[in-house]
Amino acid sequence: MQEPLLTRLSQFYRRTQAVLVLAILFPTVFTTVVGIVSLALYSEVKDIIFGILTITFALGIALGFIIVVLLTRKAQELALKQTLFLANVSHELRSPLTAIKMYAQTLERGPTPENTQLCLTQILQATERLDRLVQQILEWKRITNKTDVIHPVACNANLPASDVAEHFLVAHPDVADRLTVDLMADPPDTELDRDSLERALFNLLENAYKYSGEDRQIGLTTRLVAEATRVARFFEYRVSDNGPGIPAEHLAHIFDVFYRADNNLTTAAGVGLGLGITRSIAVAHGGSVFVESEPGRGSCFIIRLPLTHSKKGNGAAKGHKESP
Repeated sequence: MQEPLLTRLSQFYRRTQAVLVLAILFPTVFTTVVGIVSLALYSEVKDIIFGILTITFALGIALGFIIVVLLTRKAQELALKQTLFLANVSHELRSPLTAIKMYAQTLERGPTPENTQLCLTQILQATERLDRLVQQILEWKRITNKTDVIHPVACNANLPASDVAEHFLVAHPDVADRLTVDLMADPPDTELDRDSLERALFNLLENAYKYSGEDRQIGLTTRLVAEATRVARFFEYRVSDNGPGIPAEHLAHIFDVFYRADNNLTTAAGVGLGLGITRSIAVAHGGSVFVESEPGRGSCFIIRLPLTHSKKGNGAAKGHKESP
């Protein structure tokens, strides 16, 4: 259903642009020719004035045509992105709802000690997945409505990373021996929003999980960095994977909302909001997010935040941690 709809939209906008070309090109060329002839064969001053006005009018039409084409192209891109977003959301909602319905029907037919725990576990996992999707959509709505994205308080800089590692392993217990968490041994305190940064890091870990295949190896590290030409220090959260990597032509757009390097719904789940939300959260902290990736060599997503305090933290997240 998705592909025919996108194809029809693309064809509609191409035809619209073709009609605009035919409707504008002929009168513009004709008007320009009239102006040139008037200037070439002038006999009075009014002929020169008429020729100049005619050519100016033609140029105005041409400029207006170019603007209309650009606006139409922007509208086309937005419409295609929105259509793809709705298709992805529908697909994402259908999967957990189908799982919940299936396991609930299994219990309805007759629960047994063997299947009850399995069904309850699967229903809870599907519910959590559904809740994360809804929260992601609500988060993006809050960001686009220009409401407060973060509420920073003094916090140990490692805490968002330790929180997300714990929650990620609950959501994906199968990666308990494939997730390496290496947190800075003596982290500073800084002003940050612990919950929003955890969500940003969870989005990055989810991406690493989805795109790194069965033999996945995921890393979560934190560290202090300083720019060579500045006194300012930064705290980095790094999420790495051994996935297929990202082609160079996609790197500049990977954090754009609704943008997906592969729009095939069968390759990886997602609605195209996660990285856009992550960037908004990083920017709201005064920081940035970027990716280092090459095809065949995996990816490393980095959230870099400026430090607002230099004193050392003493929270529970201190020290080196490795997943069990």
